[in-house]
Amino acid sequence: VLHEHTAIPGSDLDLIYLSSRASAYKPVLKVILTQSSVSFGLARVHLMVAVEGRMFQKQFPASPRLSYSFIWDKTDAYSQRVYGLAEAV
Repeated sequence: VLHEHTAIPGSDLDLIYLSSRASAYKPVLKVILTQSSVSFGLARVHLMVAVEGRMFQKQFPASPRLSYSFIWDKTDAYSQRVYGLAEAV
C-alpha cells in the first residue's frame, strides 16, 4: 500500500493519498506454504483461506519454498462490496 501525505503551501490543508482506497486496489495476502525442504512423504499442499464468509481452496504439488499470493476481490459471501478492514483466516 502506498501512502503519501503532503502539506499544501499557504493553507491549513493536507493532501493525503492512500492506494488501498483506489477503486482498482485488490488486497494481496502472500502465504508461505513450505520451507526450503519438505518431508519425503508429502505429496500435496492444501491452502484454505476464509474471508468475509467466503472460502477459497487451492491445492499444489509439494515442493520446497512454495508460496502463493492470494488476491481478494473485496466481496463477501453475498457478492456485496466490503469496505474497511477484513480478517482472513
